[in-house]
Amino acid sequence: TLAYAISFCIDAGAKEINLVGFGGFGLEDERHKEMQEFLQILALEMEIELHSLTPTSFTIPELSIYAI
Repeated sequence: TLAYAISFCIDAGAKEINLVGFGGFGLEDERHKEMQEFLQILALEMEIELHSLTPTSFTIPELSIYAI
């Protein structure tokens, strides 16, 4: 579902995406590893700036929800 939502944002021309409530699975879970790889592709190859506004187990920058 996240891939579809992000695809919509990219198609709409977004250069920055803020995520909320995006905690993730356990660090050793294969689904967590797949999502981490997907997020890295977005950040590095697609040059999409990703932020989490709530704590997350993914390696993306975290911002305060009050900072936006």
